[in-house]
Amino acid sequence: QVVKEICDQVYVMQSGPVVESGDVFQVFSAPQQEITRNFVESTSNLSRMEDLLQDPSCPIRLGPEDYLLRLRYTQRSTSQALISQISRRYEIDVNILLGDIQLVDGNQLGGLVAIASGEHDNLRDAMDYLCRQNVFVEVISHG
Repeated sequence: QVVKEICDQVYVMQSGPVVESGDVFQVFSAPQQEITRNFVESTSNLSRMEDLLQDPSCPIRLGPEDYLLRLRYTQRSTSQALISQISRRYEIDVNILLGDIQLVDGNQLGGLVAIASGEHDNLRDAMDYLCRQNVFVEVISHG
């Protein structure tokens, strides 16, 4: 949190050498190295999803056609109502389970974990649309 609040540049070191560097937003929104991805993920509420799924008492149950998605914003703008757009445009239901949006370097950064339900082709088209809008889409689980 301190890095996000007070730094302009960030350097990630692994066993001595710098393995990744850039402005704070760039590194936190699109980490390139595994060590950086692990660190960034540990600073987000979204990483709790895997823990919840492993818990036998977890109330999250996927239907056979449901997708559990992690959506990560990868550009400096989250001003579009993308969840509403894909829900209407592609006739799918989206249930947001977790969200973590923070202000970094004056820009919104973060993402969502959601269950998307609907026709397979519509879901695929919705995920493609999100990718074209610079949202990284990861399928955590299907059905």
